[in-house]
Amino acid sequence: MDQSAHGEDPNTVATDLVDPTANSAQAAPSDLLTRPRAGLSLTTRGTILVIMVPLLVVGVFGLFQQATILPGSLGLTLIISSAVAAWLARPSARWVAVVCPPLVLALVVIVLGQVTLLGSGYSPTRELAMFATAMVSYAPAQLLAVGAAGLIFYLKQRREAAARALGAGGAA
Repeated sequence: MDQSAHGEDPNTVATDLVDPTANSAQAAPSDLLTRPRAGLSLTTRGTILVIMVPLLVVGVFGLFQQATILPGSLGLTLIISSAVAAWLARPSARWVAVVCPPLVLALVVIVLGQVTLLGSGYSPTRELAMFATAMVSYAPAQLLAVGAAGLIFYLKQRREAAARALGAGGAA
């Protein structure tokens, strides 16, 4: 078996995106509120990809329409994908959906920004100006994305704490 430097089998990377314990049927019926829901429960990698892939897709389609600027719909996509990532992430990976939106947007702006500069030659000043302009223009979307993901994170943590307290109170 071929092992990578981190001890992982390189052929099973896709299985690391979704938590395999999410469909655990070992929980007792009395634990309905505290056991993981059936369906997706994203790992850290999966959470990052749920934010990044829609941004790249919307960005590429937006560049087909106007090749000189990044699309305005990138901000709305950031907000929606961050909220979805926070909702689907397992409890230990929810913080990623709160922290990553600005970082992922910066990466997407750098990658897609290269397409808008084609034919004009490389200039560090132009690259920095393009990056700064894009990050400032998407600042409201970044704040809303972090706020939405943070609110979902807080509400899910509170609901899980209440479910644990209810379970502990019912057992006593």
